[in-house]
Amino acid sequence: MSSVEASPLPTPEEDGEMLSAEDLQYAALSAKLREWNLTYTVEREFPITDVQREAAAQVREASHIAPALRVEEYAQQMRNGAMFPPILLRTPGNVLVDGNTRLGAAKRIGRKTFPAVIVDTKTAAMAKILAAAINQMGGERLTAGEAHEAALLMMREGYPDPAVARELGRDLSQVRRWRNQHDVEERARGLGLADSVGQIPRNTLGTVAPVMHDEPFAELVKLFADVRPPEKQAREYVSQVVQAPSDEAAVAKVAELREELAPAGPPPHTATRSAVPLVRAAIGNLMKLRGRVDAGFNPAKREEELKRWEELKSVVDEMLAALRNEDKLL
Repeated sequence: MSSVEASPLPTPEEDGEMLSAEDLQYAALSAKLREWNLTYTVEREFPITDVQREAAAQVREASHIAPALRVEEYAQQMRNGAMFPPILLRTPGNVLVDGNTRLGAAKRIGRKTFPAVIVDTKTAAMAKILAAAINQMGGERLTAGEAHEAALLMMREGYPDPAVARELGRDLSQVRRWRNQHDVEERARGLGLADSVGQIPRNTLGTVAPVMHDEPFAELVKLFADVRPPEKQAREYVSQVVQAPSDEAAVAKVAELREELAPAGPPPHTATRSAVPLVRAAIGNLMKLRGRVDAGFNPAKREEELKRWEELKSVVDEMLAALRNEDKLL
């Protein structure tokens, strides 16, 4: 490759002057790289033919890379003199990290060079994480699935939840749910439950995180793989297991849940055959009101509360009548 100017970008703090329109092209990317303490250089006329592509370096799904309509829009803007941010390359190899659409548009209008920032990310994982963060700064945002995969990568690389939320533009509570899912999956794989954990819906997967001991954790993972309960129902089951006084009692509780759900036929099944676990959890919460009934209603809505509790009493009366009638139980 021919020799091209390579220099760090100026900043207002360094030169005490307003940046030119050309320098402003680089400002946001420069700020991100400085924030991450990454070493980089700038080549304002980088030969397009020297750009290398690797599928493993891309954070986006293949179908979302350089969509034809957006490439044409960018090309039209370039023909009319619009200035675009530089593409981002990783050294060594000048591997493209960010800028597929810009590069596609530049090729379409016959450009031979394009501004580039070449960064030393040290690792391929870091390059992919950087690409995810930059995608969220402008252009086409990551899809939910792409953001999730980027979050998992950041977690595997040891980044804390606030950093993941900030760089990917996601709510911290969402990132924590992803963290729970990630931790449960890793733990299950470590216990030889890779096949089972793969059968559990992702939203349900994170609910198992509070089960700290391996034996009840493993049994619950296997149960959820067979039954595949919805998230709300799964949380109720987990709560019952966590409240058990010992590992033995927790395992027995999982066995009890399995017996109550007892799906017939080949897996995966759905957890809709029995409402008993949910009913027991509700009764447990109501029993906590003994001796403190005033905590169970809102005095400001006395009529509504009275109607609600009378309906509950009616259900309880029906339940007691059924339990006392052996014919109905058989």
